[in-house]
Amino acid sequence: MRPVFLALALAALAYPALAEPSFDCARAETAVEKEICKDENSELGERDAILALIYAALKAEGGHDDLLKA
Repeated sequence: MRPVFLALALAALAYPALAEPSFDCARAETAVEKEICKDENSELGERDAILALIYAALKAEGGHDDLLKA
């Protein structure tokens, strides 16, 4: 695991402002997006934001194409 990825992952876990999803819930279209945006699923929104940060860090760092494939 590279230092940049580890540092961003740890920072994301400790950052309380990530309680919001990584996307605009007013524009949620898919069933998954709508589920993440439900009030009772605030933990899902937080996890979505953390995963978005980790994804962006891996993409920026490069060399992780195999991990970033859906």
